[in-house]
Amino acid sequence: MANNNSHGNIQDLNLGPEFQNCKCLNLCELQLILGDQLRLTSKRNEDAQALIRSSFDYANRFATIKNRSSIVDIRTNLERIGELYEYEIAMLVNLLPKTILEARYFIPSLIRLNEETLHSILEHLIIKKFEFNLNGATRTNEHNKK
Repeated sequence: MANNNSHGNIQDLNLGPEFQNCKCLNLCELQLILGDQLRLTSKRNEDAQALIRSSFDYANRFATIKNRSSIVDIRTNLERIGELYEYEIAMLVNLLPKTILEARYFIPSLIRLNEETLHSILEHLIIKKFEFNLNGATRTNEHNKK
């Protein structure tokens, strides 16, 4: 049953009018963007800098993949599928569900995808996570110093 109130309904991906054309970032992307902002020399006031720092610390703590090229590759591949909404892409990367059942439990709107498509998506995410765990930490640290 759809909920048409002004707050929207996440199960039907009716997030409300204010989210109609928004881009959702996952924590990995947010960590990269805020890390870049912290490295830039700017004349931000102290409160703004502190907010960026605390947001970066949070995103950095929970970001599962920190390698820039892997994050870009994940976003590109998930967008290429063409069947995912922005919110679903962000949630899939943030949660990295291991099974179709788990993915559909946490992101109910994924029920509309067939199992083959969803399995392919989850497999891609697991491979990227494995690649990062295998050798991404070294590359990430080197790349983030640039």
